[in-house]
Amino acid sequence: ALPIFFRAPEGKWWIDLDFAALEPVVTTELSRDDNMLVIYGPDAKPNDLYLFVASSIPGMGEKVRAIGYDPYNPTKETVARAKKECKRERGIAKTVALAKAYGAGVGKIQQTLALGGLELSYEEVKLICDTYDQLFGKVKDYARSLEYEWRRNGKFVMNAFGRPMAIDEDYLKDAMNRVVQSSGHDLLLKYIRIYTEKLSSEGIWWRPL
Repeated sequence: ALPIFFRAPEGKWWIDLDFAALEPVVTTELSRDDNMLVIYGPDAKPNDLYLFVASSIPGMGEKVRAIGYDPYNPTKETVARAKKECKRERGIAKTVALAKAYGAGVGKIQQTLALGGLELSYEEVKLICDTYDQLFGKVKDYARSLEYEWRRNGKFVMNAFGRPMAIDEDYLKDAMNRVVQSSGHDLLLKYIRIYTEKLSSEGIWWRPL
């Protein structure tokens, strides 16, 4: 059992607010990428981004699909089984997906994989990165549109809520990640405000920690 570091006083409740996959959902909403909508859209079935990527990589996807996982028609059972039996493949796809979100290139991703004990050649990593870009082409297009917006505006972009974000040119490749993270942060704050206003309107005493 996990240790409990916080306990509510007698007669009180501890409430923890968070979102599942907040940043990927925000990315999906902003880019309207077809495959991202398959995973995180309003009609999405239980799925896993990293298995989705792994199942499409030549030389790797065959194993993931062979156990019954279908990226476009998944079930809770096939997702759970694939996570259990394809840990290496999913781990590679996860590293690539997270690194791509920060604008990392093939060489950097190869180094990151190696540090995690996953030795792949440059050519193998490039193939995986190319596959990722093909799968989520509109995400890449959205990242490019942010660079255009940045240059047009004079070195700043707007997040999903219209909040301007100044970005130094040295960090321009991280623009999409910054927009997604700031939008997710603003969304969480907005939700907390709605939630706490509801508590107050119902006469429920509360205070933040």
